[in-house]
Amino acid sequence: MNIVDIAQIASALAAVASFVGSIIVYKRSVNRECKLETLRKLTELRMKYPSMEEISNNDKLDYIKELEFFATGINQKIYDIKIVTKMSGSRLISQYDIALEEIVKQRRKGKEDSTAYIEYEQMIEQLRKLKKK
Repeated sequence: MNIVDIAQIASALAAVASFVGSIIVYKRSVNRECKLETLRKLTELRMKYPSMEEISNNDKLDYIKELEFFATGINQKIYDIKIVTKMSGSRLISQYDIALEEIVKQRRKGKEDSTAYIEYEQMIEQLRKLKKK
């Protein structure tokens, strides 16, 4: 093996290492952006709906609709469930249990095989499991 072969092998290894490094940096960047977007959305929801006691049933329904959209992002891993658990897990679970579960059930009443707000319920179940750990 001569010096040219060694140089070609070294160049190929450097290119592979650079490619792998780029992938790692990209994945970390995407993961960080996911966490930041989760924080932004949670902050927006908390500011818009600060307390269940202060909002009407129509506003609660609007809140559930927004939570369904957010939960779809959680369930599709667009948003980060661990951030949600740490920041608002207990709050979201208690809101569901105290004020929102009944509204979800009423929306489904009389509809066979209704999947209304299923993404929201799946998110709540994920939060419950993560809070138990």
